[in-house]
Amino acid sequence: DSDSKHPGYLIEETRTGSTTHYRHYTSGTLDNVDVNSAGCTISDIAFISASTTTSQEIIDYEGADVDVDSCILHTTTPTAQKDGLYTRNTGRTLNATNCIITGFARGGIHVQNYSGGSGTHNCNVDSCTIYKCGTDNATGGIVGLETSCVLNFDIDNSVILDCGTGTDSSDLKDNTLGCTWNIDYTIVSDGSITLNITSGGNNLQNRTETDSDSPGTGDWVVFEDVTTAPYDLRLKTNAENDAEDSGATTLTEDIVGTSRPQTTDDRGAFEIPAAVPKTATGTLSNPASISGAATIGRLASGILSNPASVS
Repeated sequence: DSDSKHPGYLIEETRTGSTTHYRHYTSGTLDNVDVNSAGCTISDIAFISASTTTSQEIIDYEGADVDVDSCILHTTTPTAQKDGLYTRNTGRTLNATNCIITGFARGGIHVQNYSGGSGTHNCNVDSCTIYKCGTDNATGGIVGLETSCVLNFDIDNSVILDCGTGTDSSDLKDNTLGCTWNIDYTIVSDGSITLNITSGGNNLQNRTETDSDSPGTGDWVVFEDVTTAPYDLRLKTNAENDAEDSGATTLTEDIVGTSRPQTTDDRGAFEIPAAVPKTATGTLSNPASISGAATIGRLASGILSNPASVS
């Protein structure tokens, strides 16, 4: 559905000539996706859940390992015990990269040893943006519940804000204080990194989200729109934006295919595109200097996409 809008940007933005994201919508009683018996990769999909069922997930990967790349997971109905990504079995590995996760009552990502096994679970998160999750009690943006197993969290270059508004909740929530957390180049809006971290660094805590063009001096993460749900969580270039040009990742693209880094890596799912030079008459200035650029240049007469052909 190339005319639909989902959190973050318009679907009709393209990568290599094809529609970048598609909508997967559910309003029934089932999860959007259940990964049951074989590992898989889920990429370039915008998931929307409008179900009012308790404990329904966007992706439940209790049956197998899963890689989730460049996806949006959003709910318009944050019912109790609802998660973006969830497993209740041990021995699973989740790799989440370049994802946006918003609106879930229990957790953006929730790893739980519900079945009581003794295996090892690995949750690897790189360059994700998690926003307004964790309104239930003892919940958060990323939640670990360990009983008689090993839960390893590796969180890099991510932005986790305004999560864990329920009682005893936080952006990063260790419900048994038995998880291992390696956190690096990540931003949160509370002090939960200090509580949970066992290794890593280069993190920023107690940051506040804004969409103001002039937020003033402070500890800000500046987005396009955090005023109107479902929000536009692209980063906005701003001297006060602590997520801009401050990260580090080995990923070579962001959620929409913009190459990383444009200058220095930005934190979260979006890389801010470098500006294309323009003149008052709308013609390119020094076009040789943008040969091969991966950005979209806007001219007075319209849009020049992928100006790699310009020389």
